[in-house]
Amino acid sequence: MKAMVTALIFLFASTARAETSVLAGAWSKHLYADQQYNETHNLVAVQHNKVFAGYFVNSYEEDTLAIAYKWSFDYKLLEVGVYGGAMYGYRDCFGLQASQRSRKVCPMVVPFATLDLGPVDPQVYLLGSALAVGFKIDIGEF
Repeated sequence: MKAMVTALIFLFASTARAETSVLAGAWSKHLYADQQYNETHNLVAVQHNKVFAGYFVNSYEEDTLAIAYKWSFDYKLLEVGVYGGAMYGYRDCFGLQASQRSRKVCPMVVPFATLDLGPVDPQVYLLGSALAVGFKIDIGEF
């Protein structure tokens, strides 16, 4: 599944225009953690215009697919906004992972901030109680 998602993302990115970016990485720290969580998320995503689609390994070490719309505003070198959409891969949308449950489609609301430093920009996300850092790579600047 990972190989198929990665291939589709790079195929889509190869037809990129200036408003297309690849998002990668995502290492997190879980705030208020009461158990051990995965903190390396292997995010691979494409953002075209304001639409985001991608893959990551969630905090429970489950493959997760996400699609979202981006609302944001810029102030000098800082972009602040939120991704709102849906993700598939969690077994419980709002709490404990119960291994006997099947995966669900869950709502996705992820505030973010991006520092515009050039073709590779650091990006910070807040997903639930996890604060994550990743990179946004602008395809149009290469």
